[in-house]
Amino acid sequence: KDLSVTGSVNIQNKGKVIISAQDVNQSLVQTITGLQANNNFFVYTSFEPDNGPITNPKETAIKTSERLQKVSYTSQIPALNSRNLEYLIYKTESYLKDESSKKYPVLFFFHGDGEKKTGTNTIDLLKVSPGLTKLIQDGRNVDFLVVSVQMPVSITWITPGWLNELVEEVQSTYRIDSDKIYVSGYSGGGGGMYHLTATQPHKIAAFVPVAGVNSFWVDKTMIYNNLKDIPEWAFHGQNDNTVTINNMNEPIRQVGLIIPAAVITATKTIYSDSRGNHGSIPFYAYNTEDLYPWIISKSKLSPTNTAPIISVLPSLTASTGSNIVINANASDANGIIAYDWIKKSGPDLTMEAKNAASLELKNLSAGTYTFHLLVTDGLKSTSFKDITLVVSGTVVVANVAPTVSAGGDKSIISPLTGLTINGSASDVDGTISSYTWTQIDGPNLSVLNGSQTKDLQASGLIIGNYTFRLSVKDNDGAIQNDEMVVNVSSTVVPTSVTPAGDYAISFPDGLNINKW
Repeated sequence: KDLSVTGSVNIQNKGKVIISAQDVNQSLVQTITGLQANNNFFVYTSFEPDNGPITNPKETAIKTSERLQKVSYTSQIPALNSRNLEYLIYKTESYLKDESSKKYPVLFFFHGDGEKKTGTNTIDLLKVSPGLTKLIQDGRNVDFLVVSVQMPVSITWITPGWLNELVEEVQSTYRIDSDKIYVSGYSGGGGGMYHLTATQPHKIAAFVPVAGVNSFWVDKTMIYNNLKDIPEWAFHGQNDNTVTINNMNEPIRQVGLIIPAAVITATKTIYSDSRGNHGSIPFYAYNTEDLYPWIISKSKLSPTNTAPIISVLPSLTASTGSNIVINANASDANGIIAYDWIKKSGPDLTMEAKNAASLELKNLSAGTYTFHLLVTDGLKSTSFKDITLVVSGTVVVANVAPTVSAGGDKSIISPLTGLTINGSASDVDGTISSYTWTQIDGPNLSVLNGSQTKDLQASGLIIGNYTFRLSVKDNDGAIQNDEMVVNVSSTVVPTSVTPAGDYAISFPDGLNINKW
């Protein structure tokens, strides 16, 4: 249920069928009927292929069942003295079918030190050694041509001219889009990748170091300046002891110091677990699904493009059986053309609107889900976010905030300078955890005693109006406020008296009234 299945079928009289399946979490699937496990890919092959007519006379398009065709050419650079060199090339299905003059992107892959050509190390070693070449041999499909060269004896990755000659040889032999030439290097091949990118910055549209070495550099100032405005996605292991992570971090740091600043920022993926072992990094890096649309979006012809900015909550909670919507928002100067949601892990559920900004989820089960959102802008640049959803086995009820009363407005008359204010609070779905009284307004700062209880004693008041606020928090953290006003006045307001009428009083004879 969590398999990502890729592959295609093209049968012309005779043909080859490849079905590749990989668990999205890159954990080995135990049993798949009729498929044979091979490094987490499952490949079933039958018949022999017929690749059809050769449309380009220069192409060495041998009809073979190999996904990677072996090609040789004669080098003209002095260091190689007219020696024959070999490379493997992978062609996309669309390239093989297309008889037009359409041009296609290409990526050059440079291997690690252990795969150098020797008397026993032939170019077929690349098919079984860590790197993109092996994954393609095992069934991985990508949307561009891939050229894997084997470094010959007696030279290095930075021997002048030979990598540029390789690029020109491939460009002249195949229908290559010169604005979409990419390069990636693993381990020691990282030196070749950096060298080619920095010496031919006008040709390379993007580069991808995978645990790559940078120690071959001589003129590092030139290297850093030429790398500055070329898109980079780098992969490394935090604890890689073979090629330390500083080989990735230092070039990126140095490029960041250049003035004027680069208009793009390098993307980094760092593995801090077992995936970061030197020999494991290529498998996980080159199986990063978002890497390939990122690569194909880069072009020397197009202006520098900033990837979309995604806004979405990274983690959510819900209850079993509930329906929720994950709302995402993306912005980009070139417009957003695609949202793509996938479930990376978690129990069964129903997903709707998977190609919209808001993903609708129904029939949730208890457990933890991880969803992956990929956003593509108008120039095919991409960004992605992972969102975690934790579904509990019980219904989650929204918390009700407490009800609060600050006691109503009050008045006192000078010379009185204080009073007690009686507050109250209740919580229908819990308990009160705290009371807090504060003075919001007034002619002076009064003295507050009992400010952390429901009853406040305010003193030091002078003539004027004071506003006091009572804030109450419940046991779930909800806070509710109420305010009251105390008026302090200076005089007693006279009581209004209404005469009741005239009365006659009789005094005893002889009574003398001298005083009242």
